[in-house]
Amino acid sequence: MAIQGENGCRVLLEGRTVQARSGQTISRLLQGRQLAVELPCGGNGKCGKCKVRASGCLSPLSREEQALLTPAEIAAQIRLACCTMIEGDCRIELIQDSELAKIAVHGAAAVTVRQPRYRRYGLAVDIGTTTVAMKLFDRQRELGDHSGRNSQSVFGADVITRIDQALHGRSRQIQQVTAAGLNEMISSLCSACSIGSEEIDLAVITGNTAMLYLLTGSDPDCLAHTPFIADRLFGETVPPGQLGLQLAPAAQVYLTRCLSAYVGGDIASAILASGITATPETALLADIGTNGEMALWHQQRLLCCSTAAGPAFEGAEITMGMNAVPGAIDQLWIADQQIACHVIGDIAPHGLCGSGIIDAVSVLRELELIQPSGAFAKEDLAARQLAAELSGQPACCLAEGVYLSQRDIRQVQLAKSAICAGMRTLAAVAGISLDEVQTLYLAGGFGNYLNIASAVKIGLLPQQLAAKTRVIGNAALHGAALALTDERFSERELLSSLPVEVVDLAANPVFMKQYIGCMEF
Repeated sequence: MAIQGENGCRVLLEGRTVQARSGQTISRLLQGRQLAVELPCGGNGKCGKCKVRASGCLSPLSREEQALLTPAEIAAQIRLACCTMIEGDCRIELIQDSELAKIAVHGAAAVTVRQPRYRRYGLAVDIGTTTVAMKLFDRQRELGDHSGRNSQSVFGADVITRIDQALHGRSRQIQQVTAAGLNEMISSLCSACSIGSEEIDLAVITGNTAMLYLLTGSDPDCLAHTPFIADRLFGETVPPGQLGLQLAPAAQVYLTRCLSAYVGGDIASAILASGITATPETALLADIGTNGEMALWHQQRLLCCSTAAGPAFEGAEITMGMNAVPGAIDQLWIADQQIACHVIGDIAPHGLCGSGIIDAVSVLRELELIQPSGAFAKEDLAARQLAAELSGQPACCLAEGVYLSQRDIRQVQLAKSAICAGMRTLAAVAGISLDEVQTLYLAGGFGNYLNIASAVKIGLLPQQLAAKTRVIGNAALHGAALALTDERFSERELLSSLPVEVVDLAANPVFMKQYIGCMEF
């Protein structure tokens, strides 16, 4: 029988006693209290990422937990928050992950304050699907920056899952969690710069279309089904109170203009930052992340597209994937025909971050441990031992206790194929070959730390662009900062003055053919 307090179940949570309903999952309790726990699969018990330490009157181990947790984790009272129901008084501890260590905040060049649009202090924000980055300025210079996890991640790793959650009655909760996460980051940044958040009178916020919908609490139904026509493309100014943001009472928040349902304000800001439309060269811009957004500039013609790569590059759908924090393998290479690696923080490895995942597949391919099809060519003893823990999946050890499974390889295949096929499709629509592209601008946090040689080797980036790639960091944030600090720059004015063409990859036969063709390593 459940042991309950007078008002329900008493839960000792992070040193505080809170009330919970009997039958409520731990994940729902944490979300209701705006505490972060990763739910890349949307709380469907498939990814095993929402681990907490819990004891007391709880539901028995679910079938999913028995499959995803190791015997050692079970012995240490580790549970999956989305699978475990509170049935009485219990204790829950969050398993703390270090703050994200390698989020790209800076662009290719520093932002110079020239003709600021704000009176005292201005804030530029990039809301990425996985991470959030921001910069604070006074009227002379940049004061500081801050970055962290997107608090929306508790509702799923990708935009599709979060949209689905919003459509099932959680839109207001997602909006509140998003605002709370932003306010916490803004407060930390302002405190470090010795000002109050109420002194900020203008903020420019960029992000993909779905992120801006969820931030504003807009109904995302139009983003969830064909013909995928957004009924709100932003490029508008709203009061901060409407978003739940704690800025100056008379402040304004500008939400950057999006191009379509899945070509958002972030790529528009990146186009502004890259300056590709100001040159005569043929250039390709790619922001590789959970959503791969791209733009091709050729003979005064701007073509844009978006492809759903999924969160594999951030490690969310990889068995041992993790953020770029201490313990994450971020680089791998071959030394004397053996796999060598670098671990962030120079400690024992715990898993793989995005750049490490790409290196790992490249190394396994070079050692001929996986075939061009992605299937494992052979397994070593350690991999066979691991197979039992992976429900019979083939696996390959990369370092002590760290491995890639066959399913992980398939996730990388799907993601890298979507990106490469998107690039090839834009070129085909423009009527050019990739050989004619003079520069590939690689934007975003993932691109900032990517080993270009590994990316080319596995087919994430086309071979023709290997020597033409220029990494430009967080171009979306850089573009937002330009729009904030210099009245001469505006992505809204830039896009309204250009013949922008949005390429619908889902309906493009070239993309489907290229997607299949790019699948092999």
